[in-house]
Amino acid sequence: RGTHQERVWGMFVWSLVHMTQPKVVVEIGTGDGASTRAIATAMYEIRYGIEGTGDDHDSSYSGTLYSVDFSPHVLPVFNRLRELGLDEFVVRVHNYSDRASTTFGEKIDVLIIDGDHYYTSVCLDWKSWEPKVVRGGYVIFHDMIIPEVEDAFRQLSNRRGYDYIILGEGLWTFGVVRKVDVAQLVEPCIVTGK
Repeated sequence: RGTHQERVWGMFVWSLVHMTQPKVVVEIGTGDGASTRAIATAMYEIRYGIEGTGDDHDSSYSGTLYSVDFSPHVLPVFNRLRELGLDEFVVRVHNYSDRASTTFGEKIDVLIIDGDHYYTSVCLDWKSWEPKVVRGGYVIFHDMIIPEVEDAFRQLSNRRGYDYIILGEGLWTFGVVRKVDVAQLVEPCIVTGK
């Protein structure tokens, strides 16, 4: 189901969760729930296995996805997760991203920035949440087809202490940053007449 873009994005985050088995994922912007469902499904499969495949599973795995979104319009996403039996892996954080970050005490293995797509908002999400990302953790920027998201990604990721790659092309473009240095560089974005 969903558009080709949603399926590609869902497969990417599903694969990332399977490969890294994160304890804590923070998703800024729930939207239609494409990544929320994919991440929760991967966490379910890690813990309980993939039905009918005989795949190994880890019953001790306890990953949690914190989905941060202030909009009341995302409630159907969480109702659907409950219906699918995936809600044990997801915590809805009904707040603005920068406010939610001030009380969030966990270290983050994977951070997904997919909230408000304005340059200053993307920068604020980075500034608010990146210090909580563990060394070796990932920050994913979704919707890089939007010039302001791409501009923020290029400025923020091109610093000492990070490896980055841009995946996809056109509508299916997203940026992946891996924190490789302990230094936490959270300098504010440079806003230049935009």
